[in-house]
Amino acid sequence: LAKFGDAHKVLLAGQDPPYIKQMVHSFLDQAQFVYAGRDDAAVVDGVEQHAYRTEATEKLRVMMGLLNDIGGQGASETAVVFVNSSLTADWLAYKLTNNGIKAKSVTGSISPRERTDLQQEMDSKTLRALVLTELGSRKITLTKCKHLINFDLPEKVGAYVARIGQFAAAGETNVISLVCEDYGHMLAEINTYLGK
Repeated sequence: LAKFGDAHKVLLAGQDPPYIKQMVHSFLDQAQFVYAGRDDAAVVDGVEQHAYRTEATEKLRVMMGLLNDIGGQGASETAVVFVNSSLTADWLAYKLTNNGIKAKSVTGSISPRERTDLQQEMDSKTLRALVLTELGSRKITLTKCKHLINFDLPEKVGAYVARIGQFAAAGETNVISLVCEDYGHMLAEINTYLGK
């Protein structure tokens, strides 16, 4: 909040990356920042997290193995699987389904009817994997899931926390990240950011 005569200027932002702070300081002489929101480390606290290193060419095989292991443990809940692109989401859902693991992808807007059908498939435990992009996840309202899998680590650390915050529950959710040469560099940044 900066005072200009008797007026105040306010900038509201959902995030505060360095370029936002630079922009604010370029317009305001006495900028003050007020943070209201969650502590990212607290969001992931108590959520079991695992990282598996794999080659990019082996990720599909590893994913199928994970989903089969989850199903073999009697957990027939739908696993939420995150990817970084619509192309990957559609490809992964297609490959999983063709290998006997029923999957659907959501990469953007879906109609109310599609949302209802999707929820029914999840409730009836016939859908094994829901493959989402960041945009697609914003269109889905789910109760917390037992298995959240990062097929792709996100390209921004905040997105990792957002994924967990949206779908995971402390003590109830197992988060698995597949770490390959394409997105593996993000693992160190995520660990540093979360103080791990």
